[in-house]
Amino acid sequence: MTNGLLIQGKNVHVFKYLDASPFEIVCGTDVVVEISQELIGATTPDSGKFKEIRPRMIEMACTISGVTTSDNDGDLSYFHFLDVDVLSGVQDLEIVYTDNNGNDRSIRANFYIETTSVTGPADSLSGYEIRSWGEYAVSILYDPVPSGESIDSDYYTIAGGVVQDNDWIGLTAANIIGVWREGTELTSMGLSWSLNSGTGEITPDPGTTMDGQKVFVIWTY
Repeated sequence: MTNGLLIQGKNVHVFKYLDASPFEIVCGTDVVVEISQELIGATTPDSGKFKEIRPRMIEMACTISGVTTSDNDGDLSYFHFLDVDVLSGVQDLEIVYTDNNGNDRSIRANFYIETTSVTGPADSLSGYEIRSWGEYAVSILYDPVPSGESIDSDYYTIAGGVVQDNDWIGLTAANIIGVWREGTELTSMGLSWSLNSGTGEITPDPGTTMDGQKVFVIWTY
């Protein structure tokens, strides 16, 4: 798995189609897609001692959370969905996932809104949540083919300012997908790290690193 195929949360967007034109729902901060399949028990004379199951109906739920905006401005404000005719009608929504290479994967569905809420905390931005249910279709995903590249990950404890793994010997910085220290992805926070391919050592930003901290690394080989 290469870094270019990773999908970052900031590159996930939700659009509603109006007259075949997509408009983004702003300002979305999170989207959760849940797909569940009903399973029922099925017993026959040949079942033996283990319970058998049969798949039945599939359902999809989508919860969109975000920051409230007042007006439609090339995109759709949350308040668009509070119009009674809009709220009671079908929502043609598409969730688009874009990887670091710019390739898209999408889930499109005709949703009906089940619940929606808007908050107004005094010390923060107003936020909203929309939960809906519907029937979906997904973009085509082809079966994988052998590529000679694999991905691995592990946790490490910083000692002497570094973490070490013999599996990193001979790799380059391009193989290191990410380095997280105590839940913080170093690059996104403007913190550096370096790889010594000869010794298999990664040195997190020395100015902010303490021995005993935990580091999580993802790499390809």
